[in-house]
Amino acid sequence: MEEEFHIGHRIKEYIDSHGIKLQWLSRQLHCHRNTLYNLFERNWIDSDVLMKLSLLQKHDFFEEFSEEYKQKLELKRAKTKLHKNFST
Repeated sequence: MEEEFHIGHRIKEYIDSHGIKLQWLSRQLHCHRNTLYNLFERNWIDSDVLMKLSLLQKHDFFEEFSEEYKQKLELKRAKTKLHKNFST
């Protein structure tokens, strides 16, 4: 089964792998750490929050997630084409 893309988990992985402290990040975003924990559990994120995270980390999360989307879309198209070829 295909792994579900989870944006909150991906952001948390990035933060952990780059040694970013949640206390620092919460101060920069003017929010409580619990808000960040909630964000990591969500499978969606507001674009303005994603923009703030991207600017703070100097990392284009939009591009990263766009690439993930494109890969999944191509895979889905390939599966659909393969299914059509076998159905006819």
